[in-house]
Amino acid sequence: MGLGAALAVGGSASGGQASEVEIVRIERGVRAAVAQVIRGCEGLDLEMAFRPYLKTGTFRMVSRDGVLCDYPRFFRDNEGYLHRCSEFRLETLAEHLGVLGPDSAVFQWIYRAEAVFASGVSEVFDPAAATFVFKEMDGEWKIVYYHESGVPPRGPTEAGG
Repeated sequence: MGLGAALAVGGSASGGQASEVEIVRIERGVRAAVAQVIRGCEGLDLEMAFRPYLKTGTFRMVSRDGVLCDYPRFFRDNEGYLHRCSEFRLETLAEHLGVLGPDSAVFQWIYRAEAVFASGVSEVFDPAAATFVFKEMDGEWKIVYYHESGVPPRGPTEAGG
């Protein structure tokens, strides 16, 4: 699964365009954070999947059903969901990385997700979409805002069907 991104160039701290060096640094940092979220989800590794998220009161998430929540609720809801999974697969369909400044970026991701539960029942979100707003903090790219949208899941179905 490739994480190549079309890059929109934003302003820099000096008020001009971001330099080539800034763009490469931002792109690498954001792509690494997104890849970590994907690897963690697919490996059912909560610590890895949630490491890039900001865990303070300023983090906000809007769920596909229109609920605005903070990090503790976001984590709790996803922890319960991933613990019920025996497999979780993600496929990137499209993505776009926009550089907003020297310490911020937005990553838009269109994907397909399939959760296979221990019971053998699966749930498919195809397509689904997510928007991540990143801010560089203490040398790490953190997700400070996350928004999900998509069609209702197809399911339940038997795994493999």
